[in-house]
Amino acid sequence: MARHELRVGSRINASDVTVARMQLPTGLAARRAFHRAGQVVGAVVVGPVGTGELVQASSLASHTGPTGSRQVSMPIDAAKAVGGRLVAGDIVDVAATLGTGGSAETTWIVRGATVIAVDGQGSSLGDRSHQVITLALASEKDALSVANAVAGGSISLVRTTEAGS
Repeated sequence: MARHELRVGSRINASDVTVARMQLPTGLAARRAFHRAGQVVGAVVVGPVGTGELVQASSLASHTGPTGSRQVSMPIDAAKAVGGRLVAGDIVDVAATLGTGGSAETTWIVRGATVIAVDGQGSSLGDRSHQVITLALASEKDALSVANAVAGGSISLVRTTEAGS
């Protein structure tokens, strides 16, 4: 259970949660309940969890992305990443603009990537105009496509589902 309010986008630390005995419907405890605080440490909160509330799997995203996913990080201007408002757990589509001027073409590179980390890289404290976004991608092919687009074009991230919605 949550020792205090867990904000969407925050990563859970051991001090954020505690274990409490609860009466759950038959079978639910074995299938869906967490039995140790360590099972949720490092996960990202994607749905609101209030003080004293049960921490449910549906309120968390794994800190490593879905099982079997590939992880790719990219530097990006906040203006091309939903104004710097992306948080871990958001689902995004990746668009790339290749070429310049009249020959520039924008295309979808990957759809449905999960944001697993957002780090600011501004020039001063609190400046989040430049970020490093880490995505979990479904396949090796998707990871290579994103890496190629980052190297050769201009990337934009389009949020399709907000964390916790």
